[in-house]
Amino acid sequence: MNGIIRKTIKYTVIAIVALVMLVALGIFLLASWKPSEYEPIRLSDGQKHEVASKFINKVVNAFLEGGQSDGPFSLTFTQDQMNRYLTSMDHIATLRASVKHGDVYKLMDDVGLAEPVVHLPDGVLVIMVRTRDYEKVLSAGLTFTFNEDESLKIDLHSAHIGRVPVPKALVRNRLQPVKAILREQMEKMQPASTRPTKPKGFVLVGFSSRDIARVIRGTIMAIDEEAIPASDLVSKTGGGRIRITGIDIKDRKMTLHFTPVPKSTDEKTAN
Repeated sequence: MNGIIRKTIKYTVIAIVALVMLVALGIFLLASWKPSEYEPIRLSDGQKHEVASKFINKVVNAFLEGGQSDGPFSLTFTQDQMNRYLTSMDHIATLRASVKHGDVYKLMDDVGLAEPVVHLPDGVLVIMVRTRDYEKVLSAGLTFTFNEDESLKIDLHSAHIGRVPVPKALVRNRLQPVKAILREQMEKMQPASTRPTKPKGFVLVGFSSRDIARVIRGTIMAIDEEAIPASDLVSKTGGGRIRITGIDIKDRKMTLHFTPVPKSTDEKTAN
């Protein structure tokens, strides 16, 4: 009888170990499986330069025209356009004289990431990137909600390694050191006289390539934080000011909605 019990325990343990190994193998394969939506666009240097010029012209013209109007306006990017911009982001950044060619790629390489891609299912901005060390695709889905007081809440909707879901709490913990670095960078970029005691999460300060980089950094810093006040969503453009009032993601397109901000009494008197 004891021999039968020992054999039963032995084979049960073997079965459990085999099952664990199969599950681990399945998870590894799922983690290694690149999502079908992950399709980095590869462009020549000449194509990247052309994309960078088109991006700046599109953004600048939209805000110049919108800033001169009295009513709301919008700016729409298709998923393909956004991925072309991401592929050309080093060229977009170098349109500013203080940024050297290769700086953006070096920054990504330093943190072991490459070839970012966005996917736009309805209501969610999914950002995907490949890790250089493990050749896995990391993805994070973000949602944007405007509250009644016109503040903006950015939430982490989902996270995956390959096709394996990752607990959002784990992602939030890994984001904290990144946010700290970004806050330090944004603080250093401001003159000492105007440097806030507590860096704001997300401020649209203009529309140069440097300002666009600030928006990207600010967005990362605002993930799962307190809602961004409406006052921090205001930017000067042309002869007036505008505020972002909506972000719609539908049919593989992202549309940003803006509305003019009336001048204060002091501003009207000054003019």
